Amino acid sequence: MNFYTNDLVRSRQQTAEEERPAHIPKYQTYESKLSILISSEQQKYLEDVVMKVMRNRSRKKERITKNSVIRCLIDFMKTLDLDLNDIPDEKELLKRMFIARLNRVL
Repeated sequence: MNFYTNDLVRSRQQTAEEERPAHIPKYQTYESKLSILISSEQQKYLEDVVMKVMRNRSRKKERITKNSVIRCLIDFMKTLDLDLNDIPDEKELLKRMFIARLNRVL
């Protein structure tokens, strides 16, 4: 049983739509948080990459962060035909990534 007038219902719907944010920040679209251990050299390199990207661009659509770079690396890794069998350590994993990247180009 609807006892609201149509105008009242419409005005409440318009108010609700106006209160919604026009843009949802990208970080709010992700579900999982991850903490990683990296060397100080790796951290410095990551910070340098972010700094160079942020300084050397003419279009500023969104902020590029260390998280952005890591997410892009994961997405890039997903494009590789990576042999994940019998990998004993990080060195071998990195080697397989290089091989998969080279094979992708050829």
